[in-house]
Amino acid sequence: MNQRATRFYNADGNLTKRIIHDHYRGEWSNPETGAVAPYTQNQNTTDVLAVPGDLATSTQTITGEVVMRSGPGAPVLKDVGRQVFTDVGLVFSAGQHVFTSNDPAAFDAVCAALAN
Repeated sequence: MNQRATRFYNADGNLTKRIIHDHYRGEWSNPETGAVAPYTQNQNTTDVLAVPGDLATSTQTITGEVVMRSGPGAPVLKDVGRQVFTDVGLVFSAGQHVFTSNDPAAFDAVCAALAN
């Protein structure tokens, strides 16, 4: 993982905003078949604090993508888009969000790739 963060503070030294850029490379694997599905993930997380210094008042916006492949082939999974969270939970979502879709069938292509 590679992470870079930028933080913003007010004149009193309280955090007002932070931006975190994450880049991951990894793989899911099946130890029984030896099959692997490598993935990359690029994610930007921006927190804006309504009350400086109080992370509980943050509006968090996450944008990015996860792309998983079966070897050098076409992607078997894509999770892309934007989600916005506040203290009440998810308040906005746009894009293709496999990991939060509650749809097990969204992982069928990954399971098939790992079965070989």
